[in-house]
Amino acid sequence: MLLPEDLSSQNVSGEGAGEAGGSDAVRPGRRRSCACAADGIRRPPAEGAAPDPFGQAVLCCHTAGARAGHSFVTYEWSDGLVQHEDAAKYFAGPAAWHPLDRHACIRATGRILDVGCGPGRHACALRRAGHDVTGVDASPGAVRVAVARGIDARTAQVERLPGGLGLFDTILLLGNNLSLLGPPDRARSVLTAL
Repeated sequence: MLLPEDLSSQNVSGEGAGEAGGSDAVRPGRRRSCACAADGIRRPPAEGAAPDPFGQAVLCCHTAGARAGHSFVTYEWSDGLVQHEDAAKYFAGPAAWHPLDRHACIRATGRILDVGCGPGRHACALRRAGHDVTGVDASPGAVRVAVARGIDARTAQVERLPGGLGLFDTILLLGNNLSLLGPPDRARSVLTAL
């Protein structure tokens, strides 16, 4: 399997400093908000559109060339934890990923489904390594960015994937995306369906 040099040469033991919030991977119930540093204004969704603050943040960051310090995402977890992140994180290459994310991508084989693909952080590296990757994300804005970056991505909820995706050899839920599974009983049914 061909891998980008920066993906295969990193420590993948999971030891050492991870990404901020890495230990929060299974926290259920998160809400997102965003702001663009260019003007600091939080804009409401277009009339009739569902709120998409994550998509708004990554679209803003993508438009700015994935520059750090341009747009931010705030996660508010159901247990009260509030976490702030620079949206540029979602465009970072493998060297900046959590070691377990790199490890999972190195081990991915065959057709890959990237659940919660966002703007394509992992899918882009996997595609460059020669993999057939399809991404799904609940955020239309994030999917729009992933598609602009060359990823076959679809807007969908993990429990209601669109028909016609076909079969996959590897399914990834990276970053904090295990929280998409929810409580254990729901997680079992979603994983079984996947």
